[in-house]
Amino acid sequence: MARGAFGEAEDAYRRVLSSQRVTYSEPHSSIALTLNNLGAAKRLQLDHAGSEVLFREALAMRRAVFGDQHPHIAESLVGLGASLRSQGRSEFAEAPLAEALSMQRKMLPPAHPTIGGTLFHLASASLEVGNFAACESRAQEGVEVLERTFESPNWQLARTRSVLGGCLAGQGFRKEAEALLLESLPVLEQARGLQALETLATRHRLVDLYVSWGKHESARAFQ
Repeated sequence: MARGAFGEAEDAYRRVLSSQRVTYSEPHSSIALTLNNLGAAKRLQLDHAGSEVLFREALAMRRAVFGDQHPHIAESLVGLGASLRSQGRSEFAEAPLAEALSMQRKMLPPAHPTIGGTLFHLASASLEVGNFAACESRAQEGVEVLERTFESPNWQLARTRSVLGGCLAGQGFRKEAEALLLESLPVLEQARGLQALETLATRHRLVDLYVSWGKHESARAFQ
C-alpha cells in the first residue's frame, strides 16, 4: 500500500527533526513538537506501535521543558492513550487519558471541544475493557460538551454518540443503543468514509447489538 500523504508528512517531519537536533540543545520545545507530529503521522498510517514510541519521547521531552502541567503535555498524553487503544491495550490507555483530562479541565473552558475529544477516547477505552458504567458517564459528558460547540450532523459528535450506544448496549439498554448507533452511522459514513475506524466500529456495535437481541436478519444488514 502506498504511504500517500501521511507518509510524505512523516518524511518531512523527519527532515525537520534532523535539522532541529543539529540546531538546538535537548530538551527543546520545538523538537518535542516535531516528535509529537511524527507520532500523529505514524498513527494516521496505522503504525500504532511506532506512534507510541514517538508520543512517549515527545511526552518525556515536554515534561522536561514545561514541568507537570501544560496543554502540550496533555496533547501528548492523549496521543499516547489513543495509540495504546489502537494496539488493543486499552487497560493501559486510561491512565494517560485520565491525566490529560484532569489537566485540560484546569486549563480550558468546560465546554471546550478538546475536552470532548479526550472524553471520547476515555469512554472508548472504558468500553473496550468492559467498564460500561464508566463508559456511559464519560461518553454522555463528551456528547454534552460537544453539543455546545457543534451542530448535528457532526462526525465528532457522531463517534461519541456511537460509543455511548455501545455502553448502553453492554448494559442491556438495547432500544436506546439502537437509536444512537443508527443515528451515528450515516454521519460517519459520509464524513469519514466507509472504511474509517469510527464507521467500522459503529457497524460492529450494531451487529453485536442485534445478535445479542436475537435480531439476526438486522445484524446481517451491517456485516
